[in-house]
Amino acid sequence: MNFDKMIIVPLRILPFVCIILSLLCACLPERSPNALVPSDPSASFQRCTQPRCSEPPPLLRFPFPSKGMPIIIPDQGACLNVLDLVDIALSNNPNTRTTWAEARVAAAQFGEARANYYPNISGEFTYEKQRFATLGSATSSVVGGSGGAVAGGTASGFPNSLTGIVARSLSTYGPDLTMTWILYDFGQTASNVCAFKEALSRANWTHNRELQTVVQSVMVAYYSVIGAMGQVIASQADLDNAEVSLDATYQKNLLGITDTTDVLQAESLAAQFEIALLNNEETLASALTNLAEQLGIPSTVCLQVEDLPEEVDYNVVLGCVDTFVAWAYELRPDLFAAWADIRSKKALVNLARANR
Repeated sequence: MNFDKMIIVPLRILPFVCIILSLLCACLPERSPNALVPSDPSASFQRCTQPRCSEPPPLLRFPFPSKGMPIIIPDQGACLNVLDLVDIALSNNPNTRTTWAEARVAAAQFGEARANYYPNISGEFTYEKQRFATLGSATSSVVGGSGGAVAGGTASGFPNSLTGIVARSLSTYGPDLTMTWILYDFGQTASNVCAFKEALSRANWTHNRELQTVVQSVMVAYYSVIGAMGQVIASQADLDNAEVSLDATYQKNLLGITDTTDVLQAESLAAQFEIALLNNEETLASALTNLAEQLGIPSTVCLQVEDLPEEVDYNVVLGCVDTFVAWAYELRPDLFAAWADIRSKKALVNLARANR
């Protein structure tokens, strides 16, 4: 149930009403809902310390939508470390762009929900002209009406001062300005705004979770490439040793030290190492393709990644399980998104109760 206050403003006080409304709007602090969304798909959402739904929001000013971001492709032959890979993936990955766009949509819906905090002003100007024929004096002219109604006419086919058919016209015009302002609606607007604000919070935390997922995927793909590179290097070393052993077996066979069976065994072993090398190279190519997919770049781009540092501290003391659970409660964005979704559903319940 709404109590609307309807105000009909005459034309002569229209400038004063516009000036007063402009001053009131100018006094409100400027804060766009887009400020509650990360600035780009690679940025994360930071927790807001402002109270939820504590006061009416300020005036909205939406910026123009930005153009699509170009895909970042590394230079051919550039050796990339893990930080470079993560940066490229966060900028190019389509999933982060999707969640970022969904967060901007939620911000726009949140701003639309706050529209009821402000008055709705509509105006129109009408002009109507009618022509009709009456019986009357040819010299008569009548001007009448209130607020802009004019009538007049001339005789047709009769001398002056005679009575006959007179063609007359009537013009009606005037402005009309209407302002509607919801003063109290039993908490409907507050509940609706709170629901959309929590939905925006859920979208932001979902975007943060997607960022973490992308980072994890890039790290897994990077270590897969490093592991495949190590397998290729080891297979190449085994093949080199097998070829040296095969050459030595040939020389021994020529000197009569070994027979043909040893030569065949050496050739078989070298062939096995060569097949293992080809398989490991195939695994490396698949790992590089997977890494390119995680980076959001074409798989035809030649990627070169840095190897692990020579000195790695493996003596890391891990805490107990309770410590990791506490960290998860403090750091996991998907938990924050779930809690925001619960608060949004509660606000929708309050909105349904207010509509009864």
